[in-house]
Amino acid sequence: MALTSLRPWHPTELAKKLSYSPDKLTERHLKAMVDEGLLERTHPDNPAHPAQAYRATRRG
Repeated sequence: MALTSLRPWHPTELAKKLSYSPDKLTERHLKAMVDEGLLERTHPDNPAHPAQAYRATRRG
């Protein structure tokens, strides 16, 4: 959450920073945090967008 409050992060950037698999990070954590309203996608209408990034919401 702290990282995504600074700026939007692409899943591969976050995964590298956190030493995690990008696919698993998105599947297990980022998607759940979006569903809870803690994160938002930069391209909400297209979750598979190649430039997709995640940023903290006010709630997050």
